Amino acid sequence: MRRATTLLADDHVTVVGGASRPQDPVFWAESRSTASPAESRVLWSSAVRTTAAVALVAAAYYVSGLAGVALSFPPRVVSSIWLANAILLAALLLVPVRTWWLYLLAVFAAHIHRVAHFQPEIPLVVILVQFVGNALQAVIAALAVIRFVGPAPRLDTVPSLVAFILIAAVAAPAAASVLPASLFVLTGWASDFWSVWRSRVLSNVFATLTITPLILVAVAGGTTAWRRVPARRYAEFGLLLAALFVVGIAVFNSQLAGPSSNPALLYAPLPLLLWAAVRFGLSGVCLALLVVESLALASALSGHGPFATQSSPDNVLQLQIFMLVVALPLLLLAVVIDERARIARAIQSGERALKQNYAHVQDLAQRLIRAQEDERTRIARDLHDEVGQQLAAVAIGLSRVAPQLPADSVAEVSRLEEGVYQVARALRNLSHELHPGALRHLGLDVALSSHCREFAERHGVAVDFEAKGELRFIAPELALCLFRVVQEALRNVAEHAAARHVRVRLTRRRDALTLVIGDDGRGFDRDAAAAKSGLGLMSVEERVRAVGGHLAIITRPGRGTAIEVTVPVREEADASRDGAPRR
Repeated sequence: MRRATTLLADDHVTVVGGASRPQDPVFWAESRSTASPAESRVLWSSAVRTTAAVALVAAAYYVSGLAGVALSFPPRVVSSIWLANAILLAALLLVPVRTWWLYLLAVFAAHIHRVAHFQPEIPLVVILVQFVGNALQAVIAALAVIRFVGPAPRLDTVPSLVAFILIAAVAAPAAASVLPASLFVLTGWASDFWSVWRSRVLSNVFATLTITPLILVAVAGGTTAWRRVPARRYAEFGLLLAALFVVGIAVFNSQLAGPSSNPALLYAPLPLLLWAAVRFGLSGVCLALLVVESLALASALSGHGPFATQSSPDNVLQLQIFMLVVALPLLLLAVVIDERARIARAIQSGERALKQNYAHVQDLAQRLIRAQEDERTRIARDLHDEVGQQLAAVAIGLSRVAPQLPADSVAEVSRLEEGVYQVARALRNLSHELHPGALRHLGLDVALSSHCREFAERHGVAVDFEAKGELRFIAPELALCLFRVVQEALRNVAEHAAARHVRVRLTRRRDALTLVIGDDGRGFDRDAAAAKSGLGLMSVEERVRAVGGHLAIITRPGRGTAIEVTVPVREEADASRDGAPRR
Protein backbone atom coordinates (compact mmCIF):
# COMPACT_ATOMS: atom_id res chain seq x y z
CA MET A 1 0.00 0.00 0.00
CA ARG A 2 2.93 2.36 0.48
CA ARG A 3 3.82 1.89 -3.18
CA ALA A 4 0.24 2.70 -4.13
CA THR A 5 0.42 5.81 -1.99
CA THR A 6 3.62 6.87 -3.73
CA LEU A 7 2.16 6.17 -7.14
CA LEU A 8 -0.98 8.17 -6.58
CA ALA A 9 0.36 11.03 -4.44
CA ASP A 10 2.53 12.96 -6.92
CA ASP A 11 1.88 16.55 -5.88
CA HIS A 12 5.39 17.57 -4.76
CA VAL A 13 8.13 20.03 -5.59
CA THR A 14 11.57 18.51 -5.16
CA VAL A 15 14.52 20.71 -4.26
CA VAL A 16 17.89 19.32 -5.36
CA GLY A 17 21.07 21.36 -5.45
CA GLY A 18 19.21 24.56 -4.55
CA ALA A 19 16.75 24.37 -7.48
CA SER A 20 13.07 23.52 -7.29
CA ARG A 21 11.27 21.77 -10.12
CA PRO A 22 7.74 20.38 -10.30
CA GLN A 23 7.64 16.61 -10.43
CA ASP A 24 5.43 16.35 -13.48
CA PRO A 25 6.25 14.36 -16.61
CA VAL A 26 4.85 17.20 -18.70
CA PHE A 27 7.73 19.43 -17.63
CA TRP A 28 10.39 16.78 -17.68
CA ALA A 29 11.27 17.10 -21.36
CA GLU A 30 11.64 20.87 -21.00
CA SER A 31 13.98 20.66 -18.02
CA ARG A 32 16.18 17.66 -18.79
CA SER A 33 18.62 19.70 -20.84
CA THR A 34 19.44 21.94 -17.86
CA ALA A 35 18.88 19.44 -15.02
CA SER A 36 21.72 18.04 -12.99
CA PRO A 37 22.16 14.25 -12.79
CA ALA A 38 20.46 14.16 -9.38
CA GLU A 39 17.54 16.23 -10.68
CA SER A 40 17.28 14.01 -13.73
CA ARG A 41 17.02 10.91 -11.57
CA VAL A 42 14.29 12.53 -9.49
CA LEU A 43 12.37 13.56 -12.60
CA TRP A 44 12.76 10.10 -14.12
CA SER A 45 11.50 8.55 -10.89
CA SER A 46 8.53 10.91 -10.84
CA ALA A 47 7.69 10.15 -14.45
CA VAL A 48 7.87 6.41 -13.84
CA ARG A 49 5.66 6.63 -10.74
CA THR A 50 3.07 8.73 -12.55
CA THR A 51 3.06 6.40 -15.55
CA ALA A 52 2.67 3.37 -13.30
CA ALA A 53 -0.18 5.04 -11.40
CA VAL A 54 -2.00 5.92 -14.63
CA ALA A 55 -1.56 2.36 -15.92
CA LEU A 56 -2.76 0.90 -12.62
CA VAL A 57 -5.92 3.03 -12.63
CA ALA A 58 -6.61 2.22 -16.30
CA ALA A 59 -6.21 -1.52 -15.66
CA ALA A 60 -8.50 -1.39 -12.61
CA TYR A 61 -11.08 0.59 -14.62
CA TYR A 62 -10.87 -1.98 -17.42
CA VAL A 63 -11.25 -5.03 -15.17
CA SER A 64 -14.03 -3.48 -13.08
CA GLY A 65 -15.88 -2.61 -16.29
CA LEU A 66 -15.77 -6.24 -17.33
CA ALA A 67 -17.07 -7.25 -13.90
CA GLY A 68 -19.89 -4.71 -14.21
CA VAL A 69 -20.96 -6.15 -17.54
CA ALA A 70 -20.82 -9.70 -16.19
CA LEU A 71 -22.98 -8.74 -13.17
CA SER A 72 -25.77 -7.09 -15.16
CA PHE A 73 -29.22 -8.45 -15.90
CA PRO A 74 -30.67 -8.57 -19.43
CA PRO A 75 -31.23 -6.43 -21.47
CA ARG A 76 -27.93 -5.03 -20.04
CA VAL A 77 -28.51 -1.37 -20.90
CA VAL A 78 -27.11 -0.42 -17.47
CA SER A 79 -25.03 -2.61 -15.15
CA SER A 80 -26.42 -3.69 -11.77
CA ILE A 81 -23.30 -2.39 -10.01
CA TRP A 82 -20.76 -0.20 -11.75
CA LEU A 83 -17.38 -0.28 -9.97
CA ALA A 84 -15.35 1.58 -12.61
CA ASN A 85 -16.61 5.06 -11.70
CA ALA A 86 -15.87 4.47 -8.00
CA ILE A 87 -12.30 3.47 -8.85
CA LEU A 88 -11.84 6.51 -11.09
CA LEU A 89 -13.24 8.78 -8.36
CA ALA A 90 -10.81 7.36 -5.79
CA ALA A 91 -7.90 7.92 -8.20
CA LEU A 92 -8.90 11.54 -8.85
CA LEU A 93 -9.15 12.21 -5.11
CA LEU A 94 -5.62 10.87 -4.56
CA VAL A 95 -3.76 12.72 -7.32
CA PRO A 96 -3.26 16.43 -8.02
CA VAL A 97 -5.90 18.09 -10.19
CA ARG A 98 -3.32 19.10 -12.82
CA THR A 99 -2.74 15.40 -13.66
CA TRP A 100 -6.39 14.41 -13.94
CA TRP A 101 -6.30 14.64 -17.75
CA LEU A 102 -3.72 11.83 -17.84
CA TYR A 103 -5.99 9.48 -15.91
CA LEU A 104 -9.09 10.45 -17.90
CA LEU A 105 -7.23 9.88 -21.16
CA ALA A 106 -6.00 6.47 -19.98
CA VAL A 107 -9.42 5.27 -18.81
CA PHE A 108 -10.94 6.55 -22.05
CA ALA A 109 -8.63 4.25 -24.00
CA ALA A 110 -9.44 1.38 -21.63
CA HIS A 111 -13.17 2.08 -22.02
CA ILE A 112 -13.04 2.09 -25.82
CA HIS A 113 -10.98 -1.11 -25.92
CA ARG A 114 -13.22 -2.97 -23.45
CA VAL A 115 -16.49 -2.08 -25.16
CA ALA A 116 -15.15 -2.71 -28.65
CA HIS A 117 -13.95 -6.22 -27.74
CA PHE A 118 -16.61 -7.40 -25.30
CA GLN A 119 -19.71 -5.40 -26.33
CA PRO A 120 -19.31 -4.91 -30.10
CA GLU A 121 -23.05 -4.44 -30.51
CA ILE A 122 -22.96 -1.04 -28.79
CA PRO A 123 -22.86 1.88 -31.27
CA LEU A 124 -19.94 4.30 -31.15
CA VAL A 125 -22.11 7.20 -30.06
CA VAL A 126 -23.37 5.17 -27.09
CA ILE A 127 -19.80 4.26 -26.18
CA LEU A 128 -18.85 7.92 -26.16
CA VAL A 129 -21.94 8.84 -24.15
CA GLN A 130 -21.14 6.14 -21.61
CA PHE A 131 -17.63 7.46 -21.09
CA VAL A 132 -18.72 11.09 -20.95
CA GLY A 133 -21.22 10.18 -18.22
CA ASN A 134 -18.62 8.20 -16.28
CA ALA A 135 -15.96 10.92 -16.53
CA LEU A 136 -18.43 13.68 -15.76
CA GLN A 137 -19.64 11.87 -12.64
CA ALA A 138 -16.12 11.23 -11.34
CA VAL A 139 -14.95 14.80 -11.99
CA ILE A 140 -18.05 16.41 -10.45
CA ALA A 141 -17.84 14.17 -7.38
CA ALA A 142 -14.08 14.69 -6.95
CA LEU A 143 -14.28 18.47 -7.23
CA ALA A 144 -17.22 18.67 -4.83
CA VAL A 145 -15.60 16.32 -2.29
CA ILE A 146 -12.34 18.27 -2.41
CA ARG A 147 -14.28 21.51 -1.93
CA PHE A 148 -16.55 20.41 0.92
CA VAL A 149 -14.73 17.48 2.56
CA GLY A 150 -11.09 18.02 1.74
CA PRO A 151 -8.41 16.58 -0.56
CA ALA A 152 -7.78 12.83 -0.20
CA PRO A 153 -10.49 12.56 2.50
CA ARG A 154 -10.03 9.80 5.07
CA LEU A 155 -13.78 9.64 5.84
CA ASP A 156 -13.00 8.90 9.48
CA THR A 157 -15.65 11.18 10.98
CA VAL A 158 -19.43 11.13 10.72
CA PRO A 159 -19.69 14.61 9.09
CA SER A 160 -17.08 13.75 6.45
CA LEU A 161 -18.76 10.41 5.65
CA VAL A 162 -22.24 11.97 5.46
CA ALA A 163 -20.92 14.71 3.18
CA PHE A 164 -19.21 12.10 1.00
CA ILE A 165 -22.41 10.05 0.76
CA LEU A 166 -24.54 13.03 -0.18
CA ILE A 167 -22.05 14.49 -2.65
CA ALA A 168 -20.22 11.56 -4.26
CA ALA A 169 -22.75 8.74 -3.90
CA VAL A 170 -26.03 10.62 -4.44
CA ALA A 171 -25.72 14.08 -5.94
CA ALA A 172 -22.94 13.41 -8.48
CA PRO A 173 -24.49 10.23 -9.98
CA ALA A 174 -27.91 11.89 -10.06
CA ALA A 175 -26.59 14.95 -11.88
CA ALA A 176 -24.17 13.15 -14.19
CA SER A 177 -26.72 10.49 -15.22
CA VAL A 178 -29.11 13.02 -16.78
CA LEU A 179 -27.00 13.48 -19.91
CA PRO A 180 -26.30 9.78 -20.63
CA ALA A 181 -29.92 8.77 -19.97
CA SER A 182 -31.20 11.50 -22.28
CA LEU A 183 -28.76 10.58 -25.06
CA PHE A 184 -29.56 6.88 -24.66
CA VAL A 185 -33.20 7.68 -25.32
CA LEU A 186 -32.41 10.02 -28.22
CA THR A 187 -30.16 7.45 -29.89
CA GLY A 188 -32.72 4.68 -29.42
CA TRP A 189 -30.46 2.64 -27.15
CA ALA A 190 -33.12 2.91 -24.40
CA SER A 191 -36.80 3.77 -24.40
CA ASP A 192 -37.54 5.01 -20.85
CA PHE A 193 -35.49 7.96 -19.53
CA TRP A 194 -36.47 7.53 -15.86
CA SER A 195 -35.80 3.81 -15.85
CA VAL A 196 -32.31 4.29 -17.30
CA TRP A 197 -31.58 7.26 -15.03
CA ARG A 198 -32.70 5.37 -11.91
CA SER A 199 -30.75 2.23 -12.82
CA ARG A 200 -27.61 4.20 -13.59
CA VAL A 201 -27.79 6.17 -10.32
CA LEU A 202 -28.41 3.09 -8.18
CA SER A 203 -25.66 1.08 -9.87
CA ASN A 204 -23.18 3.84 -8.97
CA VAL A 205 -24.39 4.58 -5.45
CA PHE A 206 -23.48 1.27 -3.86
CA ALA A 207 -20.13 1.06 -5.67
CA THR A 208 -19.22 4.59 -4.59
CA LEU A 209 -20.21 3.81 -0.99
CA THR A 210 -17.93 0.77 -0.82
CA ILE A 211 -15.13 0.85 -3.40
CA THR A 212 -14.08 4.49 -3.04
CA PRO A 213 -13.80 4.54 0.80
CA LEU A 214 -12.01 1.18 0.70
CA ILE A 215 -9.34 2.57 -1.65
CA LEU A 216 -9.01 5.84 0.23
CA VAL A 217 -8.57 4.13 3.58
CA ALA A 218 -6.13 1.55 2.19
CA VAL A 219 -3.93 4.14 0.48
CA ALA A 220 -4.05 6.55 3.43
CA GLY A 221 -2.88 3.83 5.82
CA GLY A 222 0.14 2.77 3.78
CA THR A 223 2.22 -0.33 4.31
CA THR A 224 3.41 0.86 7.73
CA ALA A 225 -0.10 0.80 9.15
CA TRP A 226 -0.81 -2.63 7.66
CA ARG A 227 2.43 -4.06 9.08
CA ARG A 228 1.48 -2.87 12.54
CA VAL A 229 -1.70 -4.94 12.52
CA PRO A 230 -1.23 -8.12 14.61
CA ALA A 231 -1.40 -11.45 12.81
CA ARG A 232 -4.42 -12.49 14.88
CA ARG A 233 -6.37 -9.59 13.38
CA TYR A 234 -5.67 -10.87 9.87
CA ALA A 235 -6.71 -14.35 10.98
CA GLU A 236 -9.93 -12.96 12.46
CA PHE A 237 -10.73 -11.08 9.25
CA GLY A 238 -10.03 -14.17 7.18
CA LEU A 239 -12.41 -16.12 9.38
CA LEU A 240 -15.02 -13.38 8.90
CA LEU A 241 -14.71 -13.49 5.10
CA ALA A 242 -14.93 -17.28 5.10
CA ALA A 243 -18.06 -17.12 7.23
CA LEU A 244 -19.55 -14.52 4.88
CA PHE A 245 -18.93 -16.75 1.87
CA VAL A 246 -20.47 -19.77 3.59
CA VAL A 247 -23.52 -17.87 4.83
CA GLY A 248 -23.89 -15.93 1.58
CA ILE A 249 -23.82 -19.07 -0.55
CA ALA A 250 -26.26 -20.77 1.78
CA VAL A 251 -28.64 -17.80 1.71
CA PHE A 252 -28.45 -16.70 -1.92
CA ASN A 253 -27.65 -19.95 -3.72
CA SER A 254 -29.66 -22.59 -1.92
CA GLN A 255 -33.07 -21.10 -2.66
CA LEU A 256 -34.59 -21.74 -6.06
CA ALA A 257 -36.68 -19.06 -7.68
CA GLY A 258 -40.35 -19.35 -6.89
CA PRO A 259 -42.89 -19.11 -4.07
CA SER A 260 -40.80 -21.32 -1.79
CA SER A 261 -38.16 -18.59 -1.47
CA ASN A 262 -37.78 -17.25 2.08
CA PRO A 263 -36.79 -13.53 2.08
CA ALA A 264 -36.19 -13.64 5.85
CA LEU A 265 -32.94 -15.48 5.16
CA LEU A 266 -31.59 -12.26 3.65
CA TYR A 267 -30.81 -11.08 7.18
CA ALA A 268 -28.57 -14.05 7.96
CA PRO A 269 -25.36 -12.18 6.90
CA LEU A 270 -26.27 -9.21 9.10
CA PRO A 271 -24.46 -10.43 12.27
CA LEU A 272 -21.30 -10.96 10.22
CA LEU A 273 -21.63 -7.49 8.71
CA LEU A 274 -22.01 -6.04 12.21
CA TRP A 275 -18.91 -7.99 13.22
CA ALA A 276 -17.03 -6.37 10.32
CA ALA A 277 -18.26 -2.87 11.24
CA VAL A 278 -17.42 -3.19 14.93
CA ARG A 279 -14.07 -4.92 14.64
CA PHE A 280 -12.60 -3.75 11.34
CA GLY A 281 -13.98 -0.28 10.76
CA LEU A 282 -14.88 1.35 7.47
CA SER A 283 -12.57 -0.65 5.23
CA GLY A 284 -13.65 -3.96 6.76
CA VAL A 285 -17.37 -3.34 6.39
CA CYS A 286 -16.90 -2.04 2.82
CA LEU A 287 -15.14 -5.25 1.81
CA ALA A 288 -17.75 -7.37 3.59
CA LEU A 289 -20.58 -5.53 1.82
CA LEU A 290 -18.91 -6.10 -1.54
CA VAL A 291 -18.72 -9.83 -0.81
CA VAL A 292 -22.42 -9.99 0.05
CA GLU A 293 -23.36 -7.90 -3.01
CA SER A 294 -21.28 -10.11 -5.34
CA LEU A 295 -22.78 -13.32 -3.96
CA ALA A 296 -26.33 -11.95 -4.19
CA LEU A 297 -25.83 -10.78 -7.79
CA ALA A 298 -24.17 -14.01 -8.90
CA SER A 299 -26.95 -16.10 -7.36
CA ALA A 300 -29.69 -13.93 -8.85
CA LEU A 301 -28.12 -14.15 -12.32
CA SER A 302 -28.09 -17.94 -12.00
CA GLY A 303 -31.79 -17.98 -11.01
CA HIS A 304 -31.33 -18.63 -7.28
CA GLY A 305 -32.32 -16.69 -4.22
CA PRO A 306 -35.11 -14.24 -3.39
CA PHE A 307 -33.94 -11.69 -5.97
CA ALA A 308 -34.53 -14.13 -8.82
CA THR A 309 -38.25 -14.52 -8.19
CA GLN A 310 -39.38 -11.44 -10.13
CA SER A 311 -38.75 -9.91 -13.54
CA SER A 312 -35.26 -8.65 -14.28
CA PRO A 313 -35.87 -4.91 -13.63
CA ASP A 314 -37.56 -5.71 -10.32
CA ASN A 315 -34.69 -8.03 -9.36
CA VAL A 316 -32.12 -5.32 -9.91
CA LEU A 317 -34.13 -2.64 -8.12
CA GLN A 318 -34.90 -4.80 -5.10
CA LEU A 319 -31.31 -5.96 -4.75
CA GLN A 320 -29.93 -2.43 -5.06
CA ILE A 321 -32.36 -0.99 -2.52
CA PHE A 322 -31.75 -3.87 -0.12
CA MET A 323 -27.98 -3.42 -0.24
CA LEU A 324 -28.27 0.35 0.20
CA VAL A 325 -30.58 -0.05 3.20
CA VAL A 326 -28.09 -2.47 4.76
CA ALA A 327 -24.96 -0.54 3.80
CA LEU A 328 -25.79 2.98 4.99
CA PRO A 329 -26.29 2.26 8.72
CA LEU A 330 -23.34 -0.15 8.77
CA LEU A 331 -21.00 2.43 7.23
CA LEU A 332 -22.13 5.06 9.73
CA LEU A 333 -21.80 2.55 12.57
CA ALA A 334 -18.24 1.70 11.53
CA VAL A 335 -17.23 5.37 11.42
CA VAL A 336 -18.92 6.11 14.76
CA ILE A 337 -17.07 3.21 16.41
CA ASP A 338 -13.76 4.28 14.85
CA GLU A 339 -14.35 7.86 15.96
CA ARG A 340 -15.18 6.80 19.50
CA ALA A 341 -12.10 4.58 19.61
CA ARG A 342 -9.96 7.42 18.33
CA ILE A 343 -11.40 9.79 20.95
CA ALA A 344 -10.83 7.15 23.65
CA ARG A 345 -7.20 6.78 22.54
CA ALA A 346 -6.80 10.56 22.58
CA ILE A 347 -8.29 10.71 26.07
CA GLN A 348 -5.99 7.94 27.27
CA SER A 349 -3.02 9.69 25.71
CA GLY A 350 -4.07 12.92 27.38
CA GLU A 351 -4.46 11.15 30.71
CA ARG A 352 -0.99 9.63 30.39
CA ALA A 353 0.45 13.02 29.51
CA LEU A 354 -1.44 14.57 32.42
CA LYS A 355 -0.12 11.92 34.81
CA GLN A 356 3.40 12.48 33.54
CA ASN A 357 3.02 16.22 33.95
CA TYR A 358 1.51 15.74 37.39
CA ALA A 359 4.40 13.50 38.41
CA HIS A 360 6.81 16.07 37.02
CA VAL A 361 5.08 18.84 38.96
CA GLN A 362 5.17 16.74 42.12
CA ASP A 363 8.85 16.06 41.65
CA LEU A 364 9.47 19.75 41.03
CA ALA A 365 7.45 20.69 44.12
CA GLN A 366 9.41 18.26 46.27
CA ARG A 367 12.67 19.62 44.90
CA LEU A 368 11.51 23.13 45.68
CA ILE A 369 10.61 22.08 49.22
CA ARG A 370 14.03 20.50 49.69
CA ALA A 371 15.70 23.59 48.25
CA GLN A 372 13.57 25.73 50.54
CA GLU A 373 14.65 23.71 53.57
CA ASP A 374 18.29 23.93 52.53
CA GLU A 375 17.97 27.67 52.11
CA ARG A 376 16.21 27.99 55.47
CA THR A 377 19.01 26.06 57.11
CA ARG A 378 21.63 28.28 55.52
CA ILE A 379 19.84 31.48 56.49
CA ALA A 380 19.27 30.23 60.05
CA ARG A 381 22.95 29.34 60.36
CA ASP A 382 24.00 32.77 59.04
CA LEU A 383 21.63 34.53 61.41
CA HIS A 384 22.84 32.51 64.38
CA ASP A 385 26.55 32.37 63.64
CA GLU A 386 27.22 35.73 62.04
CA VAL A 387 24.49 38.25 62.74
CA GLY A 388 23.84 36.87 66.20
CA GLN A 389 27.50 37.01 67.14
CA GLN A 390 27.83 40.54 65.79
CA LEU A 391 24.84 41.67 67.84
CA ALA A 392 26.29 39.97 70.90
CA ALA A 393 29.56 41.81 70.29
CA VAL A 394 27.65 45.10 69.99
CA ALA A 395 25.80 44.38 73.24
CA ILE A 396 29.07 43.57 75.04
CA GLY A 397 30.68 46.70 73.69
CA LEU A 398 27.79 48.83 74.87
CA SER A 399 27.97 47.25 78.32
CA ARG A 400 31.69 48.10 78.51
CA VAL A 401 31.24 51.66 77.27
CA ALA A 402 28.37 52.50 79.62
CA PRO A 403 30.50 52.92 82.86
CA GLN A 404 32.81 55.35 81.06
CA LEU A 405 30.03 57.71 79.95
CA PRO A 406 28.46 60.55 81.90
CA ALA A 407 25.50 59.71 84.07
CA ASP A 408 23.00 61.36 81.70
CA SER A 409 24.17 59.10 78.82
CA VAL A 410 24.07 55.80 80.70
CA ALA A 411 20.31 55.49 80.45
CA GLU A 412 20.44 56.00 76.66
CA VAL A 413 23.13 53.37 76.29
CA SER A 414 21.09 50.97 78.42
CA ARG A 415 18.11 51.44 76.11
CA LEU A 416 20.32 50.75 73.11
CA GLU A 417 21.70 47.67 74.79
CA GLU A 418 18.18 46.41 75.53
CA GLY A 419 17.20 47.06 71.94
CA VAL A 420 20.16 45.02 70.74
CA TYR A 421 19.10 42.17 73.03
CA GLN A 422 15.54 42.31 71.64
CA VAL A 423 16.83 42.17 68.08
CA ALA A 424 19.05 39.24 69.05
CA ARG A 425 16.08 37.41 70.59
CA ALA A 426 13.97 38.10 67.47
CA LEU A 427 16.73 36.79 65.26
CA ARG A 428 17.08 33.73 67.47
CA ASN A 429 13.33 33.03 67.23
CA LEU A 430 13.45 33.52 63.47
CA SER A 431 16.44 31.22 63.26
CA HIS A 432 14.58 28.56 65.25
CA GLU A 433 11.54 28.88 62.97
CA LEU A 434 13.67 28.56 59.89
CA HIS A 435 15.64 25.61 61.22
CA PRO A 436 14.39 24.09 64.49
CA GLY A 437 17.48 22.69 66.19
CA ALA A 438 15.34 21.10 68.91
CA LEU A 439 13.73 18.90 66.27
CA ARG A 440 17.05 17.29 65.46
CA HIS A 441 18.49 17.11 68.94
CA LEU A 442 15.47 16.61 71.24
CA GLY A 443 12.81 14.97 69.08
CA LEU A 444 9.51 15.89 67.46
CA ASP A 445 7.39 16.04 70.60
CA VAL A 446 9.78 18.36 72.43
CA ALA A 447 10.20 20.60 69.40
CA LEU A 448 6.43 20.89 68.93
CA SER A 449 5.83 21.53 72.62
CA SER A 450 8.44 24.29 72.61
CA HIS A 451 7.06 25.84 69.44
CA CYS A 452 3.49 25.80 70.77
CA ARG A 453 4.61 27.44 74.01
CA GLU A 454 6.53 30.16 72.21
CA PHE A 455 3.56 30.75 69.88
CA ALA A 456 1.19 31.11 72.82
CA GLU A 457 3.51 33.61 74.53
CA ARG A 458 4.04 35.63 71.36
CA HIS A 459 0.41 35.84 70.16
CA GLY A 460 -1.60 35.45 73.34
CA VAL A 461 -3.48 32.38 72.09
CA ALA A 462 -3.95 29.38 74.37
CA VAL A 463 -2.35 26.33 72.80
CA ASP A 464 -3.01 22.90 74.27
CA PHE A 465 -0.38 20.41 73.10
CA GLU A 466 -0.53 16.68 73.84
CA ALA A 467 1.68 13.86 72.55
CA LYS A 468 1.02 10.12 72.92
CA GLY A 469 3.06 7.09 72.00
CA GLU A 470 6.73 6.49 71.24
CA LEU A 471 7.94 9.64 69.50
CA ARG A 472 11.67 9.58 70.11
CA PHE A 473 12.83 7.84 66.99
CA ILE A 474 10.87 9.37 64.15
CA ALA A 475 12.47 9.58 60.72
CA PRO A 476 13.85 13.11 60.11
CA GLU A 477 11.74 13.68 56.99
CA LEU A 478 8.53 12.75 58.85
CA ALA A 479 9.42 14.89 61.84
CA LEU A 480 10.20 17.89 59.66
CA CYS A 481 6.99 17.42 57.68
CA LEU A 482 4.77 17.38 60.80
CA PHE A 483 6.65 20.29 62.37
CA ARG A 484 6.10 22.40 59.25
CA VAL A 485 2.41 21.47 59.22
CA VAL A 486 2.01 22.68 62.81
CA GLN A 487 4.06 25.76 62.06
CA GLU A 488 1.92 26.70 59.04
CA ALA A 489 -1.33 25.93 60.84
CA LEU A 490 -0.41 28.14 63.82
CA ARG A 491 0.72 30.90 61.47
CA ASN A 492 -2.69 30.81 59.79
CA VAL A 493 -4.36 30.89 63.20
CA ALA A 494 -2.42 33.99 64.12
CA GLU A 495 -3.03 35.79 60.82
CA HIS A 496 -6.56 34.74 59.84
CA ALA A 497 -8.47 32.65 62.38
CA ALA A 498 -8.86 35.10 65.30
CA ALA A 499 -8.98 32.02 67.55
CA ARG A 500 -8.73 31.99 71.34
CA HIS A 501 -7.82 28.36 71.78
CA VAL A 502 -5.88 25.84 69.70
CA ARG A 503 -5.57 22.09 70.27
CA VAL A 504 -2.59 20.15 68.94
CA ARG A 505 -2.63 16.34 69.31
CA LEU A 506 0.22 14.09 68.14
CA THR A 507 -0.38 10.34 68.42
CA ARG A 508 1.92 7.48 67.46
CA ARG A 509 0.37 4.17 66.61
CA ARG A 510 2.23 1.11 65.45
CA ASP A 511 2.53 2.03 61.80
CA ALA A 512 1.29 5.63 61.58
CA LEU A 513 1.56 9.08 63.09
CA THR A 514 -1.57 11.16 63.44
CA LEU A 515 -1.49 14.91 63.94
CA VAL A 516 -4.69 16.84 64.68
CA ILE A 517 -4.78 20.65 64.91
CA GLY A 518 -8.07 22.33 65.79
CA ASP A 519 -9.04 25.89 66.63
CA ASP A 520 -12.20 27.79 67.58
CA GLY A 521 -11.62 30.58 65.08
CA ARG A 522 -13.70 31.96 62.25
CA GLY A 523 -12.92 29.14 59.77
CA PHE A 524 -12.80 29.74 56.04
CA ASP A 525 -14.23 28.74 52.69
CA ARG A 526 -11.88 26.23 51.05
CA ASP A 527 -12.95 27.06 47.50
CA ALA A 528 -12.42 30.76 48.08
CA ALA A 529 -9.08 30.08 49.75
CA ALA A 530 -7.98 27.87 46.83
CA ALA A 531 -8.98 30.60 44.37
CA LYS A 532 -6.59 33.00 46.10
CA SER A 533 -3.73 30.63 45.21
CA GLY A 534 -2.21 30.72 48.68
CA LEU A 535 1.10 28.88 48.90
CA GLY A 536 0.82 27.87 52.56
CA LEU A 537 -1.87 25.24 52.17
CA MET A 538 -0.35 24.01 48.90
CA SER A 539 3.02 23.62 50.61
CA VAL A 540 1.46 21.65 53.47
CA GLU A 541 -0.38 19.33 51.06
CA GLU A 542 2.75 18.73 49.02
CA ARG A 543 4.84 18.02 52.10
CA VAL A 544 2.32 15.46 53.35
CA ARG A 545 2.04 13.86 49.92
CA ALA A 546 5.82 13.62 49.64
CA VAL A 547 6.01 11.35 52.70
CA GLY A 548 3.05 9.24 51.58
CA GLY A 549 0.63 10.77 54.06
CA HIS A 550 -2.95 11.97 53.96
CA LEU A 551 -4.23 15.46 54.75
CA ALA A 552 -7.82 16.32 55.66
CA ILE A 553 -9.10 19.82 56.38
CA ILE A 554 -12.52 20.28 57.94
CA THR A 555 -13.67 23.87 58.13
CA ARG A 556 -16.74 26.04 57.79
CA PRO A 557 -17.07 29.78 58.13
CA GLY A 558 -17.70 30.59 61.81
CA ARG A 559 -17.11 26.99 62.93
CA GLY A 560 -13.35 26.87 63.31
CA THR A 561 -10.88 24.65 61.49
CA ALA A 562 -9.59 21.13 62.06
CA ILE A 563 -6.56 19.73 60.24
CA GLU A 564 -5.79 16.03 60.43
CA VAL A 565 -2.60 14.54 59.02
CA THR A 566 -1.79 10.85 58.95
CA VAL A 567 1.60 9.66 57.76
CA PRO A 568 2.87 6.09 57.63
CA VAL A 569 5.84 5.11 59.79
CA ARG A 570 8.19 2.61 58.16
CA GLU A 571 9.82 0.00 60.32
CA GLU A 572 13.33 1.00 59.30
CA ALA A 573 12.60 4.52 60.53
CA ASP A 574 12.29 3.26 64.11
CA ALA A 575 15.98 2.67 64.55
CA SER A 576 17.43 5.06 67.11
CA ARG A 577 19.96 7.63 66.03
CA ASP A 578 22.50 6.30 68.51
CA GLY A 579 22.25 2.66 67.45
CA ALA A 580 19.48 1.57 69.82
CA PRO A 581 17.75 -1.65 68.80
CA ARG A 582 14.55 -1.45 66.80
CA ARG A 583 11.29 -1.71 68.58
